[in-house]
Amino acid sequence: SAVCNVSNNIVGGITGTNTSTGGLLIYGIRAFTSSTVINTMVNNTVGYSAAPITNNAATSTASRVIGLYAQSGASIVTGNTITNLFCVAPNVGTGSASSVLGLWSDNSSATQGNDVSRNIIHTLSNTNATAAVWVTGMTYNGATTGTHTVSRNFIHSLNMTSSSATATMNGIYIIGGLTTYQNNMVRLGVDATGTDVAAGVAINGISEQVAGTDNIYFNSVYIGGTNVGGSANSYAFVSTITTNTRNFRDNIFFNARSNGGAGTGKHYAVRVGGTTPNPAGLTINNNVYFANGTGAVFGFFNSLDVANLAAWQAAVGMDANSFYGNPQYQTPNGTSATVDLHIN
Repeated sequence: SAVCNVSNNIVGGITGTNTSTGGLLIYGIRAFTSSTVINTMVNNTVGYSAAPITNNAATSTASRVIGLYAQSGASIVTGNTITNLFCVAPNVGTGSASSVLGLWSDNSSATQGNDVSRNIIHTLSNTNATAAVWVTGMTYNGATTGTHTVSRNFIHSLNMTSSSATATMNGIYIIGGLTTYQNNMVRLGVDATGTDVAAGVAINGISEQVAGTDNIYFNSVYIGGTNVGGSANSYAFVSTITTNTRNFRDNIFFNARSNGGAGTGKHYAVRVGGTTPNPAGLTINNNVYFANGTGAVFGFFNSLDVANLAAWQAAVGMDANSFYGNPQYQTPNGTSATVDLHIN
């Protein structure tokens, strides 16, 4: 229950192996405190290229790798670098139970504000060939009172090889809370070497599908990958919330993912919840959208594909000041060392 400060550490070179059916869970750093105190986790390095963190429990559906976990207490989690987390387990957990999870801020009962900012998360991978595994850069579950911010994080270069159509890759996965997500950058669909992720897995850049009263402002998302197989869909931004207050403004949502000859998935720039124009609680405007690969679709609303910006504006009854066009990211398909989503 004490105030926690875990900062300026380097953690890596961990390999766990379990040949039985039991689950093996590896944490890089974990702080589990009272909801009334603050977890300060600043300037840590968790995993790096010469010393990855690897879970080789290849037979267990409960095995996982979590880079950095701030649990229960308020999160001051800034300036951390979380990379080179690897798993081969056929873990079928979803959301916060992802097989590989870079950063998990879980503080729905915290009484003080959260600041999850300026973290770099990349080179996370599950190489199971067939299971419906999830790989997630960041999962956030915040309190519903107070001021909470998730900002200026850079998440990129995740990888999966599963043939399962329900295997899923997420950049930022939102579970709940009253939070502002701003100035984050997410690049998915291209791995750390700059190679396209061609496996037909579902991909969500920013995903708000459980709950949340959220402001999502000034974020830049790119979904890449060519010659994609399978039937799974991808979204630069997806929200299925239909009741809570939610504001989506001034973002760039670019989906360049493109099917190969056998691929049948659809690749959307945007999806929001609702069934009629002007859905309750929704504000959406001043965004830039682009979807230009084989299988590209502008958006998804009311259980239907939406072909273009004009049709989108009519369907949602909003977004009058948004644009459709290539935002000219600097190096969206680069390696983990060169990827750059700043605008040319």
